[in-house]
Amino acid sequence: MPNGQEISESGALWDSCSKNPGHEEFIPVHEFTGKHLARGMNDELFCEELHVLADLVVRFRVQWTSVHRPDGDSYSEYRGTNRLRCGSGYVECSTLSGPKQGQPEMPGVTKSTVGGNIAKNYWTFMVSTASHVVYDTEEANYTKIDFFYDNDESCVLKGSMKTVRPIKVVQSSPKADVCQVLCATDDKSLAKRIKAIDKYLRAHRLIYHKGMRNIVPNFIIKGLYSSSANAIIISHPHGQPKKITVGRVVHSVGGLTFKYKAATCPGSSGAPLFLVDTLYFPPWLGHTHTGSLSQTPTEQINYCNSLGYFL
Repeated sequence: MPNGQEISESGALWDSCSKNPGHEEFIPVHEFTGKHLARGMNDELFCEELHVLADLVVRFRVQWTSVHRPDGDSYSEYRGTNRLRCGSGYVECSTLSGPKQGQPEMPGVTKSTVGGNIAKNYWTFMVSTASHVVYDTEEANYTKIDFFYDNDESCVLKGSMKTVRPIKVVQSSPKADVCQVLCATDDKSLAKRIKAIDKYLRAHRLIYHKGMRNIVPNFIIKGLYSSSANAIIISHPHGQPKKITVGRVVHSVGGLTFKYKAATCPGSSGAPLFLVDTLYFPPWLGHTHTGSLSQTPTEQINYCNSLGYFL
């Protein structure tokens, strides 16, 4: 669980934020409803899906900065220090594997992520974030990933928040600013919840594809995720409980690089960007939020550099 100092520092950064004073555009995840979406998007099923997807969004607490970060990197001045940094990410629920029996060979998984006992059964899965949040395995080994940190009560004793530790960075692209970390847990209830979300998304994906099979080719060819698309970000700004912001795409290049107006703050890096069109909206296609091109609330342009993963 986060200690008092971490909570205090996070709250202070939230209160003193100059990029989004007051954070009026940041909607607590449990308060998000159809009224926050544009007309044509505010049906009950779509809002339900967003809440399901929000359960896959996690908070990263990184307590080490790798000595291998290059000069000019965002955090190169902190190399070799334990300065706390926060970010966001999302679970690739389709990668869940297990239960596996016995003690895994990978370092860091032989101990339970819950109670510190030897793990007899465990599950593995991938989590995506930005590479500037977690640069390499050296940093991953000093990172905690928090599930279901949705409100202030989540992290108290017996709250809903669950924490796992990454094992290693599996693949990373600093140029695209994305990375995948491998995680493991012996928490059966967490594994069941991830599996249930994957089952839900697969079922609803089939519903949409069956009803809109004629739209899919046009969507792919014409690139409907352009300036007409809505941009939705689910993140942990300043390491705070999960928030949702809504904006619009303002520029797209090849369906891979996007610029958009949806409010973000430090701590939002690595969060999933969901691009949603009023005609065809597969919200499970996530891009990884990279950063901001401008820092003022009146003209805030954010961007991502690469296609995300199918959740």
